[in-house]
Amino acid sequence: MQVHEELQAHGKTLKLFQDTPDAEWEGGVARHRLQLTADFFDHVENLIHAAHQDEQQREGTVHKMALQTLLCCEAHGEAAYAILSTVRL
Repeated sequence: MQVHEELQAHGKTLKLFQDTPDAEWEGGVARHRLQLTADFFDHVENLIHAAHQDEQQREGTVHKMALQTLLCCEAHGEAAYAILSTVRL
């Protein structure tokens, strides 16, 4: 995947979360977990740094979404690990 295409994909994923009510984010993380990669969070971090000059943007939407998405990803990973650890092979 080209860099431009990757950035567009990250932008689309971020837009999905912008358009999703907070109460539905956990489900969104479960549906889009494969897109929520380290590269995705690097992209979001770059957006936060780009908004650094504008305090309202920095403390607003992108920062909040990044933190909330990361927390949901961690919870999703912990739940998946708990389920997998109970399965006997």
